[in-house]
Amino acid sequence: MKQRPSVTAAPYASTEPPSLGLLGRLGDLVLRVGAAGLQFVGDTAIVFARGVTPGRWRRTMREEFLDYLFRVGVRPIPVVLVAALLVGIGLVQQILYWLVLVGQQGSIGSFLVLVMVREVAPVVTALILIGRSGSV
Repeated sequence: MKQRPSVTAAPYASTEPPSLGLLGRLGDLVLRVGAAGLQFVGDTAIVFARGVTPGRWRRTMREEFLDYLFRVGVRPIPVVLVAALLVGIGLVQQILYWLVLVGQQGSIGSFLVLVMVREVAPVVTALILIGRSGSV
């Protein structure tokens, strides 16, 4: 008389998880990256909330922070304005020269918005602020 094998274990009861396919690995990666991103956002929110709570900072720390904000955010304004004026004048002259050369003087406005506002102004401002902040 033959004995039947007992079926007591589930098909995936081993200690190793089943191998994931491409879609499973992608989903696992998305879940891990998403969890890490949410953890970062949560930690940042908690640090910010505790930092702005009244009474957490000593008076000297508040004064130093405000002084640093003034040195980094307010004092560079004249330098940024002068640099922006000079770069803007040079850029407008170059755009006018090349547009007159090809006969497209009517499109100066779109070129200024496209080149100056979208591309050059943020980069020049960031470089000036980084240079000044690094020296502070």
